[in-house]
Amino acid sequence: MGEKQHGRQLTKSAYNQAMPVLSIIIPAYNEESILGETLDDLIRSLAEADIEDVEIIVANDASTDQTAAIARGRGAIVVETNNRQIAATRNAGAAAAKGQGQRFLLLDTDTTIPAETLNSAMRQMDEGAVGAGASLGSDLVFGFEDFGL
Repeated sequence: MGEKQHGRQLTKSAYNQAMPVLSIIIPAYNEESILGETLDDLIRSLAEADIEDVEIIVANDASTDQTAAIARGRGAIVVETNNRQIAATRNAGAAAAKGQGQRFLLLDTDTTIPAETLNSAMRQMDEGAVGAGASLGSDLVFGFEDFGL
């Protein structure tokens, strides 16, 4: 019992789980021009990686455009904030996550992440690693370190 969105079949069970194994947080302010493409790419990568039990949270920081509507239209949870500071906006998204204490992935609205990178990140987090990422040109680079958590 899925709902057709943007040429792709999304199942409600794959998103917004009672206790998701992965919470993806995306802070946004007036990102209507790019957010839809970013979410479509993310949803495609999650499907290719066969990662289910995911919640995608867009922390909408007082946008005056269609950012929130675009996020909701793709099945994301929208958390409304008025922080005007990216760190506080990310934190508001993380605070709303149902998967507290599980895995968090913090992305920007212009970030794409391939399925292979998602799988690698999940494996590393399963082993207790804490990760960091950065975009260098068109490449996404991840570095993981085990802090014994």
